[in-house]
Amino acid sequence: MVLMLCMSACGKEQKAETKDETQAITEAEVNTNKESGELISETKEYTGEKYHYEIIENRNAEWQEIVSWQVNVYEGDLFIQEIYYEHDEDAGALADHENIIWEADVNFDGFKDLLICQGHYGAQGALGYRCYLANTIAAGFDYCEGFENISNPQIDPVNKCIRSMIRSNAVSYYEEFYAYNGADFVLIKKDTYEWDDESNQYKLVHSTDS
Repeated sequence: MVLMLCMSACGKEQKAETKDETQAITEAEVNTNKESGELISETKEYTGEKYHYEIIENRNAEWQEIVSWQVNVYEGDLFIQEIYYEHDEDAGALADHENIIWEADVNFDGFKDLLICQGHYGAQGALGYRCYLANTIAAGFDYCEGFENISNPQIDPVNKCIRSMIRSNAVSYYEEFYAYNGADFVLIKKDTYEWDDESNQYKLVHSTDS
């Protein structure tokens, strides 16, 4: 997957653009793609706690397959950042547009981070997310590689970890626990549960600390 982050404040000079100016550029590009028959783009929007997001879905005009995504981040009318990445072909059904963006503090530093839903994976339809951590010095977000490997992430603010539940089969599942080490999210614990007919509930059968 290819990722390009254009940040407004990270030691590089970048001209700030208003939302209207950036939208005009995006619409021009979309129209050009439509006329050439290469891409068809659809824009969805989401307003978060601090930022507003434009989510642009690019499809192959001939086959109607999603090929890439672009997320434009704004603070008010000020353009902050563009996030671009290629669509993961392993992703199945996509989330509804209102559920694509998830703002949450995943590294527990007191700042809301950005999670972008990539879709459902596997027979169980587990959700996967790209993670962008809030830049606490400048505006915008920094990509955190590997978070998309955490299936069905759930935030545990009490234990300051990310929980992941994955079903193995009809009678067993396991929970994984991830913690942020300052660079990425690492597995710290894995619990395996199996169905017990006698007690009529799942029981912990194995636990491993990393």
